[in-house]
Amino acid sequence: MLVVTCLVACSAAAPPKASASPEMSSPPAPETHPAQKFANAPSARSAAPSARSAAEATPPPLLAASLAAPEPVRESAVVAERAPGAESAEVRYTTPLLDDDALAHDIRSACESARRTHRLVLLEFSAPWCSDCLALEKLKHRDPLAAELARWELLPVNVGGGDAHPDLMRAFRVNQIAKLVALAPNDCAMKIANWPVRAARTLDGLGKRSADPSSELTRWLTGLREPRPRR
Repeated sequence: MLVVTCLVACSAAAPPKASASPEMSSPPAPETHPAQKFANAPSARSAAPSARSAAEATPPPLLAASLAAPEPVRESAVVAERAPGAESAEVRYTTPLLDDDALAHDIRSACESARRTHRLVLLEFSAPWCSDCLALEKLKHRDPLAAELARWELLPVNVGGGDAHPDLMRAFRVNQIAKLVALAPNDCAMKIANWPVRAARTLDGLGKRSADPSSELTRWLTGLREPRPRR
């Protein structure tokens, strides 16, 4: 009788268990296996390169300088002062580098046009890396030289690195550019090396002269085109 009374009293004194409602309860988060945590996390080896791999990826200063240095310019027998940044200057050199067949076609066309219009042919040896050639290119687009050149049959020749069209360069003794040769062709069937030469001139230091080179060069060309009568 005493045991039954104690059990009834203990059960009455115990607080009732709270019933779990669907709204208030949530399933416990599943435990992540330790191996899965390492698989999902980026490894330190892939996140940051080691000091050795970084050193191997970066070349030494001397090697980096040699890799960044431009290729050396091939020297040639043709003398000319190289223009710094010639390719990116405001004056563009537009004379293409032709092969011998294309140049022969241009020579024939220039001769036929000169014969038809009674003009002289102005043969110009130049290259895009030559400072005097770029200075001449500027002057050719400004008066008075531009007006004078309109009375000539122009025949520009790009000599490349100095080794293009060697036969033509030897025929007119070109060892320095820019060079102008005034020709008076009388037979287009003849080779250009056999055309009569009025005069030839090498333009040395054209862009460094204090006086206006355009006026002086214009007078030279005008004198060749309109020779003074002999007394």
